[in-house]
Amino acid sequence: MALARRRLSRLEPAPLQPHERALERRPGAREGALRGDPGHARGDLLHDSTDDLAKYLDRQNRYTTLAARQAFERGRSANIAHLLLSPVVRFLKFYVFRLGFLDGMPGLLHISIGCMNSYLKYAKLIELRRAEKDK
Repeated sequence: MALARRRLSRLEPAPLQPHERALERRPGAREGALRGDPGHARGDLLHDSTDDLAKYLDRQNRYTTLAARQAFERGRSANIAHLLLSPVVRFLKFYVFRLGFLDGMPGLLHISIGCMNSYLKYAKLIELRRAEKDK
């Protein structure tokens, strides 16, 4: 995450990215570059990005679409193995090996959505490849 002074920078949508990017406002500034050294925020930064489950799932749907498009543009492809194995590997990695089960029901809900995202990303990538083939 980057923090920048509003009067010295501007936010601009970043193509195929879920968040904006900060750009310096002075003429001739290199795109994407900000002057000075990055600093550190004092204190804690609270990040509560969810109003309710429906809004969270809508956001995740947008993110999986972006991830599939990025993979497509990089020339990646997917198959049935990606659809079936990626969610399982993700579940084992985060819920079992990284002890997500210690978070109880919230941990299970979080990893379930993560596994669904993994599946959807590859399903959308397969769909993009098929649409390209059908042209």
